[in-house]
Amino acid sequence: MPPQHPTKEPNSNTSPGDDTPGKELPPDAPLSTLCALLTTDLNRRSLPTSARSVPHDPLDKYTKAQMPKIYDGHPTDIFSLIDPKVVDEWDSRPACKLFALPFGIEARNRSRHNSIRACIFAAVAEITQSQQMGISAPKPSKQAKRLNYTPSAFLIYNLTEAQRRTLLEKTVWSSIDISFRVALPEPNLPDFLFNIKGFTTMSMDLVRSMVVAVWQDKETQTSLQMISQAAANKEHTYSQSNIKAFTESLEVKRLDVKEKGDILAPRFNIHAESKYIKDHNLWAQIQDFLADCQYSSNMLGRGTTQIAPYECRICYSVDHPHGLCPFPSIAGWNRPS
Repeated sequence: MPPQHPTKEPNSNTSPGDDTPGKELPPDAPLSTLCALLTTDLNRRSLPTSARSVPHDPLDKYTKAQMPKIYDGHPTDIFSLIDPKVVDEWDSRPACKLFALPFGIEARNRSRHNSIRACIFAAVAEITQSQQMGISAPKPSKQAKRLNYTPSAFLIYNLTEAQRRTLLEKTVWSSIDISFRVALPEPNLPDFLFNIKGFTTMSMDLVRSMVVAVWQDKETQTSLQMISQAAANKEHTYSQSNIKAFTESLEVKRLDVKEKGDILAPRFNIHAESKYIKDHNLWAQIQDFLADCQYSSNMLGRGTTQIAPYECRICYSVDHPHGLCPFPSIAGWNRPS
């Protein structure tokens, strides 16, 4: 018979599965996973209902950022090629209204308008919680059909003033389902006037000085004053101070465009604050006049102006091409890109 070895008393300080005698557990050793879960659940049950979970905000899905401005080429571009009968019907709707202008190339495809309308409807319903609002899709005018052009301004109607303000808090609403710009259903006077190309300089200050010289020229100021006086009516009167404030608000922004062969060919966007010009017809006349001026200097040579030089396929702004659209680089941007 093999020798019998003395049996050791189990050491209460030995961990299960640990043959090392005398290894002590720390006094604050955690409870088992099951016990910990049960304890957490009991603690949670003792809390008031409102403290058990944080409610989900459905608006978290929309990009939270300061959105770049989007510029139309003309104050009435948004609705100029929509069927006039549709525009009249839209205009007759009571309560508050807004335009929703979707992003992306699908907006110019009329066969996609039903699905776009549904996405805008779902978004606006979620954002405003309205029980009365609706979305109407545009119909092209005869001229639009001849031009093979599809207007893309959808009407948001039956809003309350509070719901209208909520939508206008963001100029652009962007989620994974739809991105759209919100605009007032009236002529929109853009700050962007035109673009100058042909200068081989990176200096915005140099270009601005040249434009200032043209705009402050006595002949230019006289012509602008005559245009504004001719456009004056009962609703809008313009003084020399209006024109002066408008021209002094000049801002030049460089656009680093590259041409074929990856050759840098900067463009210079010319802006002025439209708030000084209330009437959209007068604004358009001033835009045409200033774009027709000659912009040249010994240092820069002669530039060429372009009104509405681009139509971005992402946001449809006329001041930049698709490749320089600022929206895709925004943190948290959803679509399109």
